[in-house]
Amino acid sequence: MEHRLTQLEATTRHIQDDLRGLRTEVRDFKGEMRDFQKDVRSEFRDVRYQARTDFRLLFGAIITVAVGMAALMAKGFHWV
Repeated sequence: MEHRLTQLEATTRHIQDDLRGLRTEVRDFKGEMRDFQKDVRSEFRDVRYQARTDFRLLFGAIITVAVGMAALMAKGFHWV
């Protein structure tokens, strides 16, 4: 009986050590994921800013072309 109890205690110690190791690894992984999440958010923020800038530039160009075409049509039809 004593021998079996000793084996159970040893096994329990090994399991507890493994769990401590796993907890440490999970904690480290969570930290890495937080850092990764911050990096991804930063990258998306940059992409959104660039997309917004590109949209404004493109929209301005489209408006300019539309006004130019309207002016050409007005001149062509002798409205101006």
